[in-house]
Amino acid sequence: MKCISYIFIFIGLFCLLIGGTQLYKTSFTGKEALSKATALVNDSSKIGNVNNYEKSKERNYKKDSVMGLLEIPALKMKIPIIEGTEPRQLEKGVGHYIDTALPGEHGQVFLAGHRDTVFRGLGNLNKGQKIIIKLKYGTFKYKMTKSKIVKSDDRSIIEINAKKDSLVLATCYPFLFVGNAPDRYIIYAAPV
Repeated sequence: MKCISYIFIFIGLFCLLIGGTQLYKTSFTGKEALSKATALVNDSSKIGNVNNYEKSKERNYKKDSVMGLLEIPALKMKIPIIEGTEPRQLEKGVGHYIDTALPGEHGQVFLAGHRDTVFRGLGNLNKGQKIIIKLKYGTFKYKMTKSKIVKSDDRSIIEINAKKDSLVLATCYPFLFVGNAPDRYIIYAAPV
Protein backbone atom coordinates (compact mmCIF):
# COMPACT_ATOMS: atom_id res chain seq x y z
CA MET A 1 0.00 0.00 0.00
CA LYS A 2 2.88 2.33 0.86
CA CYS A 3 4.46 1.61 -2.52
CA ILE A 4 1.29 2.73 -4.33
CA SER A 5 1.33 6.02 -2.38
CA TYR A 6 4.91 6.65 -3.50
CA ILE A 7 3.97 5.90 -7.11
CA PHE A 8 1.14 8.48 -6.98
CA ILE A 9 3.42 11.06 -5.36
CA PHE A 10 6.04 10.45 -8.07
CA ILE A 11 3.45 10.78 -10.84
CA GLY A 12 2.14 14.01 -9.29
CA LEU A 13 5.64 15.48 -9.03
CA PHE A 14 6.41 14.43 -12.58
CA CYS A 15 3.24 16.17 -13.85
CA LEU A 16 4.14 19.32 -11.89
CA LEU A 17 7.62 19.27 -13.39
CA ILE A 18 6.28 18.97 -16.94
CA GLY A 19 3.65 21.66 -16.36
CA GLY A 20 6.18 23.99 -14.74
CA THR A 21 8.65 23.49 -17.58
CA GLN A 22 5.94 24.24 -20.18
CA LEU A 23 4.81 27.34 -18.26
CA TYR A 24 8.40 28.61 -18.02
CA LYS A 25 9.04 27.94 -21.72
CA THR A 26 5.84 29.76 -22.77
CA SER A 27 6.61 32.68 -20.46
CA PHE A 28 10.21 32.97 -21.70
CA THR A 29 9.39 32.74 -25.42
CA GLY A 30 6.44 35.12 -24.96
CA LYS A 31 8.61 37.74 -23.24
CA GLU A 32 11.27 37.42 -25.91
CA ALA A 33 8.67 37.85 -28.68
CA LEU A 34 7.09 40.82 -26.85
CA SER A 35 10.48 42.49 -26.66
CA LYS A 36 11.03 41.96 -30.41
CA ALA A 37 7.52 43.22 -31.23
CA THR A 38 7.98 46.35 -29.14
CA ALA A 39 11.32 47.09 -30.78
CA LEU A 40 9.83 46.47 -34.23
CA VAL A 41 6.94 48.90 -33.82
CA ASN A 42 9.11 51.48 -32.07
CA ASP A 43 11.45 51.33 -35.08
CA SER A 44 8.55 52.35 -37.35
CA SER A 45 9.64 56.00 -37.17
CA LYS A 46 12.15 55.17 -39.91
CA ILE A 47 9.42 54.60 -42.48
CA GLY A 48 6.74 56.79 -40.94
CA ASN A 49 3.60 55.76 -39.12
CA VAL A 50 1.43 56.01 -42.21
CA ASN A 51 -1.37 53.43 -41.96
CA ASN A 52 -0.74 52.73 -45.62
CA TYR A 53 0.05 49.14 -46.52
CA GLU A 54 1.20 50.08 -50.04
CA LYS A 55 4.07 52.19 -48.68
CA SER A 56 5.42 49.39 -46.52
CA LYS A 57 8.74 47.87 -47.53
CA GLU A 58 8.04 44.73 -45.51
CA ARG A 59 4.92 43.15 -46.98
CA ASN A 60 5.71 39.47 -46.61
CA TYR A 61 6.21 37.99 -43.19
CA LYS A 62 7.82 34.58 -42.82
CA LYS A 63 6.18 31.89 -40.74
CA ASP A 64 7.26 32.16 -37.07
CA SER A 65 8.36 35.80 -37.46
CA VAL A 66 7.31 38.52 -35.04
CA MET A 67 5.03 40.86 -36.99
CA GLY A 68 3.95 43.47 -34.49
CA LEU A 69 1.92 44.13 -31.38
CA LEU A 70 -1.72 43.60 -30.40
CA GLU A 71 -2.94 45.95 -27.70
CA ILE A 72 -6.26 45.75 -25.85
CA PRO A 73 -6.23 48.78 -23.53
CA ALA A 74 -9.38 47.83 -21.57
CA LEU A 75 -7.75 44.53 -20.56
CA LYS A 76 -4.23 46.01 -20.21
CA MET A 77 -2.92 43.53 -22.79
CA LYS A 78 0.14 43.91 -25.02
CA ILE A 79 0.74 40.75 -26.98
CA PRO A 80 3.25 40.01 -29.76
CA ILE A 81 1.73 39.00 -33.10
CA ILE A 82 3.43 36.00 -34.70
CA GLU A 83 2.97 34.83 -38.29
CA GLY A 84 1.19 31.46 -38.16
CA THR A 85 -1.29 29.69 -35.90
CA GLU A 86 0.47 26.41 -35.16
CA PRO A 87 1.32 25.46 -31.55
CA ARG A 88 4.92 26.74 -31.78
CA GLN A 89 3.71 30.18 -32.89
CA LEU A 90 0.95 30.34 -30.28
CA GLU A 91 3.53 29.63 -27.55
CA LYS A 92 5.09 33.02 -28.36
CA GLY A 93 1.97 35.18 -28.65
CA VAL A 94 -1.12 35.63 -30.76
CA GLY A 95 -0.98 34.00 -34.18
CA HIS A 96 -1.93 35.60 -37.49
CA TYR A 97 -3.76 33.14 -39.74
CA ILE A 98 -1.46 33.22 -42.77
CA ASP A 99 -4.11 33.18 -45.51
CA THR A 100 -6.02 36.16 -44.12
CA ALA A 101 -5.30 39.84 -44.74
CA LEU A 102 -2.92 42.10 -42.92
CA PRO A 103 -4.17 45.44 -41.63
CA GLY A 104 -4.43 47.84 -44.56
CA GLU A 105 -5.11 45.15 -47.17
CA HIS A 106 -8.90 45.62 -47.10
CA GLY A 107 -9.88 42.18 -45.86
CA GLN A 108 -10.32 40.10 -42.75
CA VAL A 109 -7.42 40.00 -40.29
CA PHE A 110 -7.70 36.78 -38.25
CA LEU A 111 -5.75 36.36 -34.99
CA ALA A 112 -5.87 33.37 -32.65
CA GLY A 113 -4.48 32.83 -29.17
CA HIS A 114 -4.66 30.48 -26.22
CA ARG A 115 -7.37 31.18 -23.63
CA ASP A 116 -5.09 30.34 -20.72
CA THR A 117 -2.09 32.44 -21.77
CA VAL A 118 -2.22 35.46 -24.10
CA PHE A 119 -6.02 35.70 -24.31
CA ARG A 120 -6.74 35.12 -20.62
CA GLY A 121 -9.59 37.48 -19.76
CA LEU A 122 -10.64 38.06 -23.39
CA GLY A 123 -14.25 37.32 -22.42
CA ASN A 124 -14.24 40.57 -20.40
CA LEU A 125 -13.89 42.72 -23.52
CA ASN A 126 -17.10 44.63 -24.22
CA LYS A 127 -18.75 45.96 -27.34
CA GLY A 128 -17.26 49.31 -28.37
CA GLN A 129 -13.89 48.80 -26.64
CA LYS A 130 -10.69 49.37 -28.63
CA ILE A 131 -8.30 46.85 -30.10
CA ILE A 132 -5.06 48.20 -31.60
CA ILE A 133 -2.66 46.51 -33.99
CA LYS A 134 0.78 48.07 -34.35
CA LEU A 135 2.97 46.95 -37.24
CA LYS A 136 6.14 48.43 -38.66
CA TYR A 137 4.16 50.22 -41.38
CA GLY A 138 1.40 51.65 -39.22
CA THR A 139 -1.04 51.59 -36.35
CA PHE A 140 -4.56 50.25 -36.95
CA LYS A 141 -7.43 50.84 -34.54
CA TYR A 142 -10.55 48.72 -34.27
CA LYS A 143 -13.52 48.55 -31.93
CA MET A 144 -15.33 45.42 -30.86
CA THR A 145 -18.72 45.05 -32.56
CA LYS A 146 -19.89 41.63 -31.36
CA SER A 147 -18.90 38.21 -30.07
CA LYS A 148 -20.19 34.70 -30.57
CA ILE A 149 -19.42 31.10 -29.72
CA VAL A 150 -18.94 28.49 -32.45
CA LYS A 151 -17.91 24.84 -32.57
CA SER A 152 -14.16 24.21 -32.75
CA ASP A 153 -14.40 22.81 -36.27
CA ASP A 154 -16.41 25.78 -37.66
CA ARG A 155 -14.22 27.34 -40.37
CA SER A 156 -16.94 29.68 -41.67
CA ILE A 157 -15.60 32.44 -39.42
CA ILE A 158 -12.41 32.67 -41.50
CA GLU A 159 -13.09 34.75 -44.63
CA ILE A 160 -9.98 34.59 -46.78
CA ASN A 161 -11.55 36.59 -49.63
CA ALA A 162 -13.36 39.18 -47.52
CA LYS A 163 -13.60 42.58 -49.24
CA LYS A 164 -14.40 44.57 -46.09
CA ASP A 165 -11.86 45.54 -43.41
CA SER A 166 -12.43 43.60 -40.20
CA LEU A 167 -10.56 42.01 -37.33
CA VAL A 168 -11.44 38.65 -35.83
CA LEU A 169 -9.96 37.32 -32.58
CA ALA A 170 -10.44 33.64 -31.69
CA THR A 171 -9.71 31.57 -28.61
CA CYS A 172 -10.88 28.32 -27.09
CA TYR A 173 -14.10 28.20 -25.08
CA PRO A 174 -15.27 27.58 -22.35
CA PHE A 175 -12.53 29.63 -20.73
CA LEU A 176 -12.17 27.42 -17.66
CA PHE A 177 -12.42 24.10 -19.49
CA VAL A 178 -9.72 21.51 -18.74
CA GLY A 179 -8.36 19.85 -21.87
CA ASN A 180 -9.25 20.46 -25.52
CA ALA A 181 -12.20 22.84 -25.51
CA PRO A 182 -15.14 21.95 -27.77
CA ASP A 183 -15.92 25.54 -28.83
CA ARG A 184 -14.31 28.80 -29.89
CA TYR A 185 -15.01 32.30 -28.58
CA ILE A 186 -14.96 34.78 -31.46
CA ILE A 187 -14.69 38.56 -31.26
CA TYR A 188 -15.47 40.71 -34.28
CA ALA A 189 -14.09 44.23 -34.58
CA ALA A 190 -14.41 46.99 -37.17
CA PRO A 191 -11.90 49.70 -38.08
CA VAL A 192 -12.27 52.99 -36.23
